[in-house]
Amino acid sequence: MNLGVIKPLVWGGLHGLGVNALARGLTRRAARIVTYHGVDADAHPVVNADRLQVPPAVFSAQLDSLARQYRVISLRALVDGLQGRAELPSRALAITFDDGYRNNLEQAAPVLRAKGLPATFFVTTSYVSGAAEPWWYRLREAVSALPGPQWAQPGQPPRPLGSDADRARTALEWEAAARVELATEQDVIVRQLEEAGGGRKPLRYPLLTADEVRALAGQGFEVQAHGDRHLSHALEDDAAVKAEIRSSVELVRAWTGRAPWVYAYPYGHVPRSPAVLEVLRDAGLQAAVGVETGLNRAGGDVWRLNRFDLSGGWQGSALE
Repeated sequence: MNLGVIKPLVWGGLHGLGVNALARGLTRRAARIVTYHGVDADAHPVVNADRLQVPPAVFSAQLDSLARQYRVISLRALVDGLQGRAELPSRALAITFDDGYRNNLEQAAPVLRAKGLPATFFVTTSYVSGAAEPWWYRLREAVSALPGPQWAQPGQPPRPLGSDADRARTALEWEAAARVELATEQDVIVRQLEEAGGGRKPLRYPLLTADEVRALAGQGFEVQAHGDRHLSHALEDDAAVKAEIRSSVELVRAWTGRAPWVYAYPYGHVPRSPAVLEVLRDAGLQAAVGVETGLNRAGGDVWRLNRFDLSGGWQGSALE
């Protein structure tokens, strides 16, 4: 069974036994940060195989569950509480989004506003400017268009493509292998697959434009930096990573008129070099979030804050 299916079943069962309620009582002074990516009704079986694009009804239900169980506050208030600059409410939780999909403005923001919930949106600036696109969605689109019933990448055995489930498994496996490559190699892999599948396809989940970023900020949401081209800060060389940070921070400042104060590492990859952390500080940033699952406690490292990654397969009870 798929891990994304097992998790909600396990957590749902534990929740019914009262285990989650006990855990929440023991961790009420810890702070939680959750992250989404997109909210979209298009649940394509291959392109959205990991369910990072959450159906609107599921998103709304998850928010209701979070609001019942936790005190939803802004990310800034949460970090201020962790650093002792303000009182941290019991069972505090902050909501974040990564990458900068257009549906963040069109689908997620109206639901959040209707429920009176704050959120922070981390945008990848070259996605917003149109200079780059998420390579993983390009790869999945390409795999969904490959001729079947099987296909082989150079030097690899053939993979089945006879069904949507086969294509989803193949796409996610090829994506996982490419994720540890440098960005230049990722681009080569994706271009080869696109050529084999009949050419590059339009993005199924478009990104925000600069005007839409301004609109999101104008609605009172925080818009913060998530890299420029979504380069891995652990794999790419220091010079590229430093340029990535500076460009991302400057563009978000230019678009919103506000200096970014918190950063989201692309892929959650924490930089290897202390010199990169100095660039974050020099850019005026005060904290950074990754994708490691876990709670955050006062006195912890604010440059590697933990987050719970919520997708269409997660339940709000699974945050202990």
